[in-house]
Amino acid sequence: MQNQGELHEKTLQIKRDIGVVLLHKREFKKALEMLEDVLENFRRIYEESHPEFIATRVILVGALMNLNELDKAVEIGRDVCRKYKNTLGANHLKH
Repeated sequence: MQNQGELHEKTLQIKRDIGVVLLHKREFKKALEMLEDVLENFRRIYEESHPEFIATRVILVGALMNLNELDKAVEIGRDVCRKYKNTLGANHLKH
């Protein structure tokens, strides 16, 4: 069965985009809340190694950095790097 409504991939991508807009508007707390909600829902439809999930976590790191939650941002950032490498391969960005 295909996901619809709140769990549809496009719905989650749009919500992630709204999170990015909130970051650009410097509404970091709202952005963080939106991105955490998106991640929670992506987790229901994807594995954590899925590119959509990883990309959302990268944006989340930016929100955390702007809220001065640096330890958490670094922790997630390192995990994201490992997952990118494992998912896409070590040579992916060398092309």
